[in-house]
Amino acid sequence: MIGTQSKSRRSNELGPTGEQVAANLRRIREACGLSTTELAARMTKAGRPTLAGAITRIESKKRRVDADDLVAFAAVLGVNPSALLLPPVADDTPIEITGAGRVARRIAWAWVDGRRPLRIPADDDGTVRVHFQLRARPKGARRWNPLAPEGLGRQLHELAELGLVDPEALIEATREADGSMHITVPGPAIRASNQDGSPASSGRDRDTADGPAAT
Repeated sequence: MIGTQSKSRRSNELGPTGEQVAANLRRIREACGLSTTELAARMTKAGRPTLAGAITRIESKKRRVDADDLVAFAAVLGVNPSALLLPPVADDTPIEITGAGRVARRIAWAWVDGRRPLRIPADDDGTVRVHFQLRARPKGARRWNPLAPEGLGRQLHELAELGLVDPEALIEATREADGSMHITVPGPAIRASNQDGSPASSGRDRDTADGPAAT
């Protein structure tokens, strides 16, 4: 249960994500050339009244940041919220993710950017990735069929966004990458092809971490 992961942890003690937020807030604030007083004034002007002393306590890991303040800090500092949540380097160095354990920093970044699940089973046939896109990404910003050739993935994205392909068809499409797949939609079957009209080539995208973006 959340809140009982460690009996020895005090209720107000920060976890790894809270500690990362504290370090990032100080780093980004200083990079922007702002004092705690100046940042507090900008937060107050933005509708989140904040004292300089409160910012000092956050950066000293003595005060938590709630979701509204996190988003406001990001907006005022001109960064995305994930810039406050994760280390400023995306490499293979492992970090502790609250509730998930240790993962490589590059994987954590791909996860918060909505490019892949945090954990992918070794035997995943694409189902986990497709379900992640359906649940984690808004319509119009999903990355379909990350294991298939780019042209095929783009077609599937376009069909799905038009509501012409059932999500289960996308899962089946991810399992199949032989270049001759047919998708069943209302009306005639649509043959998968590349952007230039040629049949989609066989083979899977070697980059299993990130699939081609659908635009």
